[in-house]
Amino acid sequence: MLNAKKRGFAFLLVAGVLLAVAAQLASASTVTYYACINNSSGDIRIVTKSTTCKASEHKIQWNQTGPEGPQGPQGPQGAKGATGQKGPQGPQGPQGPAGLASGSFELLQAGLFPTLVSSPVVYLISNGAETSSWYFVSASLMLYVDASDGGAFCYDSIHSTGTASQYGGSSLTGGYQQVSITDAVFLNQGDYVQVSCYSLGGDGSSFLYNGALNAVQIGSFFEAKHELSGARVQRDVPIPPR
Repeated sequence: MLNAKKRGFAFLLVAGVLLAVAAQLASASTVTYYACINNSSGDIRIVTKSTTCKASEHKIQWNQTGPEGPQGPQGPQGAKGATGQKGPQGPQGPQGPAGLASGSFELLQAGLFPTLVSSPVVYLISNGAETSSWYFVSASLMLYVDASDGGAFCYDSIHSTGTASQYGGSSLTGGYQQVSITDAVFLNQGDYVQVSCYSLGGDGSSFLYNGALNAVQIGSFFEAKHELSGARVQRDVPIPPR
């Protein structure tokens, strides 16, 4: 009875020592322990794997790894870290496309209602071009064509040449007629676009009700190149008389 208690106490003592060692080595890989136990007294002595126990002993072994425990609760969020240093400045980006450099807008003063005569008269002009470039031209005018007149027309031109470019107007008489002109012209620096109007009869009863002219610089201009479909008819189309 005494020997049994003695063996039990010795086993618990050794187990406690081994558990303490196991706790210190918890982060290490699995370790296997070996011991020789006296068959009569139950005394335990720690040995190595290669040790051969005495004839009065028997050998035992065990390791420190136990069953995996449950995952613990998530810890509280840590404090915000310090702001990092400002990074180096990045390389300069590519240059963007050129925008519209300049533009001009001319509006016929309200309430003038200038009379249309048989010779062309300049009624709208753009500002002088700041740089030599292509300009997109858009003009809109409202004409009153008298019933006894033969019609009224307008056209745009470059001031330095005076050559008519795009026409608009109507030979319908006895009412208001809308004139719309769209064009693209190249202006040298200081030159400008102008819009001239006239009537066929020049009877003094046709007049210009209102009008506006836009000339906006554009980066480039390409003529449209395409073939018209359908039948073609050769016509002798007269330019509106002036």
